[in-house]
Amino acid sequence: MVRDDAVHGITVLARDVTALRRNEARFTELFESLQEGIYIVTPEDRIVDANPALVRILGYESKDELLARKVTDVFTDEALRDIVQAEVDRQPVVEGREITLIRKNGEPIICLNTAAAVRDNTGKVVRRNRAAPAQAAGICAPARGQFPRLDFGHRHRRQIHVR
Repeated sequence: MVRDDAVHGITVLARDVTALRRNEARFTELFESLQEGIYIVTPEDRIVDANPALVRILGYESKDELLARKVTDVFTDEALRDIVQAEVDRQPVVEGREITLIRKNGEPIICLNTAAAVRDNTGKVVRRNRAAPAQAAGICAPARGQFPRLDFGHRHRRQIHVR
């Protein structure tokens, strides 16, 4: 507080962020340990994050190596990529769409893709979250193999908003 050009006191605002930090730690643990490949892309289709399962599924040595790639290097079917992007922009979650991703060695791998848009307060898409189930779970297999059809049932989903 300033009075007569002299400081007479200071107002300090504090907020307990313990629960927030605990939730962030749980989210990070889940993201890192899931067997499903998860990746986050910008509206410009730049990969900004990926979990270890996706790095493994796609055959990259490290997350940084995968993040250096563009979405178009991994999800090469431009027409299908445009369809998925349009669907995600129109609805909160798109589940169970079969897509082909390209591994580092060039081998195609068919996956069931789930995608969701993350929007700001104005409704503008700020990023897209995508998941591709892992081979280890028997859901994602190389394109030349059999691809099992699985029913994930009804899941309660909500659109995510960021501030």
